[in-house]
Amino acid sequence: MDDPAHDGTRIDADLLPCGIAGIDGEGRVTFANAALRDWLGREGQDLEGTRLLDLLTPAGRIYFETHLRPLLAVQGEFAEVAIELRRRDGTRIGVTMAARAEAADGTMRAARICVHRNEQRRAYERELLTRRIESERFAATVRSAPDAIIVIASDGRIEAWNPAATALFGWTEAEATGRRLDDLLVPADEPPLPDAVLAAIRAGEDLHDEVERLHRDGRSIPVRRSVAEVRDPVGRSSGRVVTYGDISEQRRARARVDVLVRELAHRTKNILAIVGVVARQTARHHAGADFTAAFDARLSSLSRNQDLLTVGGGERADLGALILGQLRPLDAGARIATDGPAVDLGPRAAQAVGMAIYELGTNAAKYGALSTPAGRLSVTWRTADGRLRLDWAETGGPPVSPPVRRGFGSRVTGALLDSALAGRATHDYAPGGLRWRLDAPLARLAD
Repeated sequence: MDDPAHDGTRIDADLLPCGIAGIDGEGRVTFANAALRDWLGREGQDLEGTRLLDLLTPAGRIYFETHLRPLLAVQGEFAEVAIELRRRDGTRIGVTMAARAEAADGTMRAARICVHRNEQRRAYERELLTRRIESERFAATVRSAPDAIIVIASDGRIEAWNPAATALFGWTEAEATGRRLDDLLVPADEPPLPDAVLAAIRAGEDLHDEVERLHRDGRSIPVRRSVAEVRDPVGRSSGRVVTYGDISEQRRARARVDVLVRELAHRTKNILAIVGVVARQTARHHAGADFTAAFDARLSSLSRNQDLLTVGGGERADLGALILGQLRPLDAGARIATDGPAVDLGPRAAQAVGMAIYELGTNAAKYGALSTPAGRLSVTWRTADGRLRLDWAETGGPPVSPPVRRGFGSRVTGALLDSALAGRATHDYAPGGLRWRLDAPLARLAD
């Protein structure tokens, strides 16, 4: 399988030492190169159509669905994510994964994934750290590294400082060299490393964690830190190498995902509460197959509202689009006319207005203007003085008279809507056709 290279040529992905894979919007593998198939124990097998989740451990599946997939949909990429793959024989393999997605409207369409085995990454870091500082090859590697690499002498003073460190922390190599790392970058309130951790580093173990470090201008930067001992040719400790990678964007992405997850949980509870009310109120006036049809139709109305909010990033829905979405299933075509300016509705207002429009439209199709070929419906709205005024006018239908009983539709288009929007909805059962008006503050519609 081929992939274009940056210079216009093409390279065979099966020749690459890292794992390469592609997935579609449903998370199914569209291609996987030889290295990845080999790591998974699938030599010579085609993984196309396999769910990526089926290649992860149980914990990895949860992490992918709750964090990584939302990151791809919202941010379009993620990097440096440690996760475990499950091999065909059930054993696990630790990897570091990076991905970039094709996303639109908050939905991932496809993604390309690059996978590195943890053993390979650690081998690279150890090779970097065990080379002598004076080595030209080591110096070139340090200079070109994308992460900040700082070499510290045994007395805690900085001996080497690469360009990436300057880009990250603001200090030039000349300014940083000779100064103590603790005085330059470490917050004053950070506790020292525990003796057990220091002993482990001196014994040859690497430290990997996340900390805060100070920029030259005083701001705090979240970074990924790696610390390892440096030894001279005869094995004596000559200091340490500290590597820092900026994780500010990752932190922001995690925070955005956490907010989205909390909002999703809150929205789900609200939807379930609304569904419960709809079910109870529908059951009061319908039974048997009639209940099922009425309940399903109202759930479809709620679903259309959610679709509009999803297109708006989960926060906003346009009033005109919401009205058309609720009336489109009536299949009345040119007999429905709508007109009005763009008005943004928040989740709460969108649910309330959407349910009201659905109930009005259903009533018009069954008993009102849209129940006859000659009937017409006009829905117009205007904004002025910080308020919305929406008018529903039916003409050309059967004669209208006030209802003999008040059902769920009357509550949704009246008292419940008034309460949700702090507005006032009025019904005029004129003989020539129903007139309904909503007057509400624009500020409340943003909720």
